Amino acid sequence: GHQDLHRHFFTKVKFDITGEQTTVKYPDTLNNCFSMHLTAAAELVASHSAYLDFFHIIHDSKQTPGFNHSEQNAYNGLNDPATMTKCCVMTLYKFAVSDPYIAAIWALGVNHLDLGPLYKQVIAHIEKLIAEPDLLLNPTASYEDVTLDGQPFRDQFAVDPVHFMSS
Repeated sequence: GHQDLHRHFFTKVKFDITGEQTTVKYPDTLNNCFSMHLTAAAELVASHSAYLDFFHIIHDSKQTPGFNHSEQNAYNGLNDPATMTKCCVMTLYKFAVSDPYIAAIWALGVNHLDLGPLYKQVIAHIEKLIAEPDLLLNPTASYEDVTLDGQPFRDQFAVDPVHFMSS
């Protein structure tokens, strides 16, 4: 019920931060695409304080101020350390593993029958990150060691808060 308010509010928030004038919609987590849940988690981490402000606006703008059950649950989640920790983990996974993997399999000219070596690389990379989680949490760690493709994070703005919270 707050889609229009969300779009207008976060279009302004993103413009204030990046200078880009784009319409912002919350990631569609109602479909079966797991990467959308990762995108939603990264959105909540990157704009955490703005989401708290957004919920305060929702709370205060009603004729009788307050949250409905769904709004209260979402607000509580934004203030719950365990929930936000999960969002941080999902954000790191998105940018270190999932996004580079998706880019590789969707690349032009890729024959999916030839992806065996990539799958072995994904397994080895995840095993490395499990053995050395500090690679993900260290803001000075080399991209070559942290991301599956050895490239910089696709959205450093979403990863920086995770590094800040982990220090």
